[in-house]
Amino acid sequence: MKIGKKLKKNNVAVDIVSFGDIDTNKEKLEAFLGAVNSNENSHLIEVPPGPSIMSDVLISSPMLTGDGASGFAASAAAGAAAAAQVYI
Repeated sequence: MKIGKKLKKNNVAVDIVSFGDIDTNKEKLEAFLGAVNSNENSHLIEVPPGPSIMSDVLISSPMLTGDGASGFAASAAAGAAAAAQVYI
């Protein structure tokens, strides 16, 4: 909680991926997310064990789709746009 509040104070967004036995740390991760989240700029994505493929869950998450204010999503989009440019 203390770290989350300091990060929020310094305008740091945090994206958390919990996978495997998600129930073990769910309460702690949600409390941390509540402390750090400012204007929905941080996310908690849970990938339960089972037939789900982690990459499929992450690709459709707000972290990578750009829904919200994720810095990673913005960086990924900028990188993809730069890679798509053709240099002559």
